[in-house]
Amino acid sequence: MNCRYVQSRLSAYLDMELTGHEHQLIRSHIENCIECSTEFERLRRTKHLLRQLPVVQPSQGPEAVLVRLRAQRATVSQNAVIRVGWRSVRWWQMAVGAAAIGVFLWWNSTVAETPSDVTFASSTPKPLLFRSSSEPSLFRMRSPLPSEMLNPVPFNQPVFSTPILPTNYYPAHNSVPSFEGLYHTFYFQSR
Repeated sequence: MNCRYVQSRLSAYLDMELTGHEHQLIRSHIENCIECSTEFERLRRTKHLLRQLPVVQPSQGPEAVLVRLRAQRATVSQNAVIRVGWRSVRWWQMAVGAAAIGVFLWWNSTVAETPSDVTFASSTPKPLLFRSSSEPSLFRMRSPLPSEMLNPVPFNQPVFSTPILPTNYYPAHNSVPSFEGLYHTFYFQSR
């Protein structure tokens, strides 16, 4: 028999919870193994001392304990109802909510103050390309205004805004090069 197995079953051996065959195997192992026999004696003395302790009787009956617990639970639940209002919403949550409302109101007031940016069907669209003031040959793309993103024109009268390209978009040539010219340029330069 294995010592680890025997030591795990010693409490059941003392309480007579084992089968007859297993009980005999453990008893023969305890008689032959010094380590397991000392562990058996320690466990037997501990259980004997525990049996000699006096039985503690509760000072009150179980009904009195239940009444006291119910009364205590009722006072705790009333206090919890009062405190739930402030504990469920912390001060920082209220501050974040107030800040979000403030940002929303500020954003709406700034958008409403710029009615000149609204594009109507009769007005001309603003170009998406503009010249840089520092370098006249470079073109930059401007981002559309919020009023251009949300165009108030109905769907049955669409307005198409097309980018306006300058006349000197290709600085090397005055006209747009043909496909054949591009093909010959790239084909013969790569060889």
